[in-house]
Amino acid sequence: MPEGNRTPTIDRLARLATRKVLSEEGRDTYLDSLLLSTDSVLRRWPAPMGRPLNVAIVEGEPATYTPRMAGYLREAMRLWEDANLELTFVPVTDTLEADIVVHWIARFPIDRTGQTDLTWDQYGRVQRAIITLAIADGRGTRLPGSALLSVAIHEV
Repeated sequence: MPEGNRTPTIDRLARLATRKVLSEEGRDTYLDSLLLSTDSVLRRWPAPMGRPLNVAIVEGEPATYTPRMAGYLREAMRLWEDANLELTFVPVTDTLEADIVVHWIARFPIDRTGQTDLTWDQYGRVQRAIITLAIADGRGTRLPGSALLSVAIHEV
């Protein structure tokens, strides 16, 4: 095996088989494209977590931000906690101690209303998440509360 390629052949074959099954059976979801773009590495929080996820909510920006937007995020986290997944969120004020940092922007320059950027280790275990939520769609149309909540639920 070449020195630069440290993935054993059996692991590469298993990833290929998994990717093939998900591509065939997951045509109605985005799992197939997700796996293709990440070389079949699923990113996830370490399981079991054994502790709550610390969440820092950065409020006040952009100029069109209102405090109710943080309320939609808190509601999204409550809904996830109520799903009986042994998942809990704890608010923190220091972004450096946060597992998840959430902030808002006026809008994305593309057709998107939310984005989550992850940092993970070599095994795909998420170390940190940065969630960016838009207040308006890509055309600049302000999102109604129901859409803000839906995007927050999805990104969380």
